[in-house]
Amino acid sequence: MKRLLLVSLIAIVLWMNVIRVESKTVALTGCNEVGGLFETPVPASYQHLQSIGMNIFRLPFVWETMQPTLGSPFNSTAQTIYVGLVNNITGGGAYALIDPHNYARYKNVLIGSNGGPTYAQFQSFWNQLASLFLGNNKVIFGLMNEPNTMPTEQWLTAANAGIAGIRAAGATQMIFVPGNAWSSGAGWTLSWYGTSNAIVMKNVSDPLNNFAFEIHTYFNSDGSGSDGSCTSATAASTTILPAVTQWARQNNFKLFVGEFAGGNNPTCQACIEDFLTYCENNSDVYLGWTWWVAGPASWGNYRFLIEPVNGQDQPQTFWLKPHLAGANSSFSSVTYSASPSTNSRVSGSPSPSRAASGVTNSGTPSRSGGATGGSSVAVYTNGLQGTWSTASSWATTYSLTYSGQYTYPSGSGNSISWNPTGYQGLYFTCTSSTTATCFDDSFYALTFMLNGGANGGNQNMSVVLRDGSGNNAGRGLVVGSVANTWTSVSLPISSFGGAGPYSSFIIQDQGNSGNTVYIDEIYLVKSQGSSVSAVSRASENSQIPQQSMSSGDTVEPTLPPSGAAARTSR
Repeated sequence: MKRLLLVSLIAIVLWMNVIRVESKTVALTGCNEVGGLFETPVPASYQHLQSIGMNIFRLPFVWETMQPTLGSPFNSTAQTIYVGLVNNITGGGAYALIDPHNYARYKNVLIGSNGGPTYAQFQSFWNQLASLFLGNNKVIFGLMNEPNTMPTEQWLTAANAGIAGIRAAGATQMIFVPGNAWSSGAGWTLSWYGTSNAIVMKNVSDPLNNFAFEIHTYFNSDGSGSDGSCTSATAASTTILPAVTQWARQNNFKLFVGEFAGGNNPTCQACIEDFLTYCENNSDVYLGWTWWVAGPASWGNYRFLIEPVNGQDQPQTFWLKPHLAGANSSFSSVTYSASPSTNSRVSGSPSPSRAASGVTNSGTPSRSGGATGGSSVAVYTNGLQGTWSTASSWATTYSLTYSGQYTYPSGSGNSISWNPTGYQGLYFTCTSSTTATCFDDSFYALTFMLNGGANGGNQNMSVVLRDGSGNNAGRGLVVGSVANTWTSVSLPISSFGGAGPYSSFIIQDQGNSGNTVYIDEIYLVKSQGSSVSAVSRASENSQIPQQSMSSGDTVEPTLPPSGAAARTSR
């Protein structure tokens, strides 16, 4: 009996430890490996760090070394060295984070400024760079290291140009987008440097919605990392990260900490533990982190170095070890399709149809009005179904019976055509009563097909659910249209963060220029394995992209009115 009890206790302890370990790490944990074009890379450096559980290496290089003349082909020697480094790391199973370490400058002149690189040249640079890594799913593109001392709006324009260059090359991997003000996590929501990143960077435009924001955080008094001190043992969780974390969660963005560090002293040890634990406790927002710094450069006794000395790990390495994710991380580089509270990520490339996201074509949905159980519900397919209505919409330039080129499949049946301006909204409800139930939380997702038409590319719209009292239920999710392309949109009900039952949903313009967009095949899908007739039609075209829950803005619908510090060098 005692033996059985002992075995049982051991099993419980082991189970608890497994649960603790599984919940302890974020997906990506590693360091900045300063080799590449800073110094000849030494594989033994990153191979050792990978052997102890690091699975991502941020790889800085100098833009001018890679591309000595703007707009020209890359220097062949520099390209060979850097591509070899990336391929060695990814071939070993780790992720490589590409990092032009240039502070949004070329030869010390800002992108987009007089005498500096143009936005088109930055786009061309990234187009050429991304082309080197097509098909390597272990590569992540970091747009730029620490843009600073510039209007945030200027950096946004540059960032969107870089993203456009990457996507034009055919690269689908994740992109990490920094902010202005050295991408400071502590300063993200502040305005001491101009318009805050929290306001401006919500306008990042990626046609694949496959990006996260990269922030940097140091814990000394000015946040620069210019010395090895830390202001307190709880600086990360109490002062530095809460605001940017809340912003990211509210807007359904993900964050990655590209640089952080602390000196070898008791306060910093406690501070780093606080930081790592905070990221893990908020893993719905944080994808991971890379410590600054490791690598074979001649750092001497640099305060943050974790490069082994005489075969011995540095003290800070031991701080990191319990938090390392290892090679079996669940991270996959593509877009998100889950509620912010679940930290779920989708594997693979953008799906060609709804069938690829787990919705199978095994039958015909209900064509009744509202429902709280049973089958999926068709809201619009060639026309409004059952008791569904748009009579309460405050959009004036739409048609429910468009039958021209932009119907799905092409040229068959009807679709909704809409020329939205001034935050107009399409209001879908199955009842004239705002307190009635049209659907509830037993439904898995709201799905529809979206086409930007001839001129509607990048037209953004928000989708909002309304509860049984006629109020907004949770957050709004942003979706974007692509010109002349049908996109399959799937928004899990849980992603809105509200609580049913729901009386309606709204698709609302986000202040765009008034280009006509087209919507078709709107369904409330009952479960991830439910069937909708649109799936069979979607699967006819294997080139249809899928847009899962956007990592874009969180919004509140605009209903019709009633009655009418200087950063020093590390």
